[in-house]
Amino acid sequence: MPILLRKADVLRRFRTYAGVARAFVPILGHPLTRQAPTMWGEYIPELRARELLEHYADLRDDLVDASTGLSAREVRNSQMRNPDAAT
Repeated sequence: MPILLRKADVLRRFRTYAGVARAFVPILGHPLTRQAPTMWGEYIPELRARELLEHYADLRDDLVDASTGLSAREVRNSQMRNPDAAT
């Protein structure tokens, strides 16, 4: 099962591309280049996503289900807006 994290969700968490790059300091011992995250597509490369998830547990809510295209956060929010749809 692939590990999918949207770049937009990670940017929301770390605020800037430089912030995303700095998030790798505790993982790699140094930041990524600031340009690296700008070159990612819609989804973060799986290796980098796994590394982020190991160190930033709060990102688990942003994991995307490949079959639905929705993150756990999006599913939870849609159920809160429309509780009848969950039954």
